[in-house]
Amino acid sequence: MRTVRNLIAVSAVALLSFCWAGNAVAIVIKGHFPFHNGMFWNYSSDGEKRLSSFAINGVFTQEEIGTTVILIRDGAVFSALRQEWDGIYLYGEYGPDGFMIPDKPQLFLPYVLDFDKPVESTVTFAKYKNTKKTGEVTGMVVFNLKSIDDLTYNNREYRNCSIVEKTVRIDGRETVETMWMAPSVGPIKREVRKNGKVVTYALASWGGNRDEQAKRFALKEYLPLSAGTVNTYGDRYKNRSVAVEILQQQTKADHRTIPYVEPTGSKYYVVYDDRGLVNPVKYNAVAGLACVYFAPDRPVVLMPNELIMGEMYESIAYYRVSQWPSLTPIMDFYPEMKLSSIPLCIEDVTTPAGTYKDCIKVCLSSLSTAFNMQREKVKIGYIWLARGVGIVRQESINLDNTYLAQSPNFMFDIFLYDLEKQERKQLETVVKKSMPQPATAPAVQPTAKTAQPGTLTWKDNSKAMFEKTVSSSPSFMQSMVEKKLLESITKNAGQGGIVTEEVVIESVKEVTPGPFVEKSLKDLEPLRTR
Repeated sequence: MRTVRNLIAVSAVALLSFCWAGNAVAIVIKGHFPFHNGMFWNYSSDGEKRLSSFAINGVFTQEEIGTTVILIRDGAVFSALRQEWDGIYLYGEYGPDGFMIPDKPQLFLPYVLDFDKPVESTVTFAKYKNTKKTGEVTGMVVFNLKSIDDLTYNNREYRNCSIVEKTVRIDGRETVETMWMAPSVGPIKREVRKNGKVVTYALASWGGNRDEQAKRFALKEYLPLSAGTVNTYGDRYKNRSVAVEILQQQTKADHRTIPYVEPTGSKYYVVYDDRGLVNPVKYNAVAGLACVYFAPDRPVVLMPNELIMGEMYESIAYYRVSQWPSLTPIMDFYPEMKLSSIPLCIEDVTTPAGTYKDCIKVCLSSLSTAFNMQREKVKIGYIWLARGVGIVRQESINLDNTYLAQSPNFMFDIFLYDLEKQERKQLETVVKKSMPQPATAPAVQPTAKTAQPGTLTWKDNSKAMFEKTVSSSPSFMQSMVEKKLLESITKNAGQGGIVTEEVVIESVKEVTPGPFVEKSLKDLEPLRTR
């Protein structure tokens, strides 16, 4: 037994001698950047009043690639990453101004570095704005291992920390970031040099830090849902003001819900139950459809009743796509909804409405997957909750992600909101009174100057265009598309009911969601007779 132990000791010494021989030293830094859902880092800096955050929260599937993990940053920006044995690789950069996809995975962080041996990765990024490719740029990243040292953070010493310099050159611009990374923690300190300016970021808090008992907060205190509340936000993305309104309670899918109306016109019908804030019904204004959780299935949880600082909460449920407002299911398939939330930190937030002390910054991620359509909707970002007020700031973005080459991805519903004011409407109780009716009610005279659908006269290839538009839509949406398109055509045809090709084209523009208009019109072009 002693001989075996001696052999093991000799082998270990020999291995160490081999690794440290010569000028080049191979250092494994995999544990220096913990990479898993729920991990996050919050940083403070002298030049910025607010904390900056990096959070790993959520996944989505990319065509010919597989599952990628989402790293969310401030400003509604995120990266699609995947961990391999030798490092973390970048598969896409997304933000309000569009997204970039590399022609091959670009190295985000190598797990093995040698002194005096930089690691380089050069790729070509395709740039997209909505569904359009707008150009290509070359991106190069270089990693240098500067040192291995011991560091102290929050009175705790971390041994064998790595100091790595990461230089990124893209589209003629260079950013140099030096990271001091501690095993099991990640970057304790970051120094970013860009455009002749140097900003130093110090770690304020991170996921997995359990030096003290996690603080707990009641969600109802930070997200009160009072009927009649109208929050007006300044939209930094579109330079406008938008309103979010909370309506009176309504019964939907056997739940006594509170309607929460977004600026897009979509409505979340929410209610607090034993698990947290749940969403039994959502009305999608763009599609004109509803997502419904029918009993005995339990609805998805938007956020739990208790927010535990640093703790990730996940909820998975399956809904039915249904007609609106009847809530009649359209087809027997069940899209999957995954939601996760991470309370990251406590900070003061200043908006045009004032300064709110001790707000909770929460990272949110949702993934809605329609398996039969090979399509996902990814929604990610941050919200700031003020006690007794609700959401005072929101930075989030939505991605429509498909696995089909003929249906390119696009960004939509970009929220860069700061609270401008909060108002409470006086809710009126409407009392219906029995009104005396005349003995003979006057005949109602028609006011609409439109034809009835059954009296339309189709000219040239207008009917073929109508049928082409309907058949090109997803099968489960065809009845809804047919109805909405026919209503628009009837209106645009006027009192005479004459449907020309131009009438159909104009109606397609009206009812088709913005990112798909160009493709729909392109499909109709071969049917034009003049």
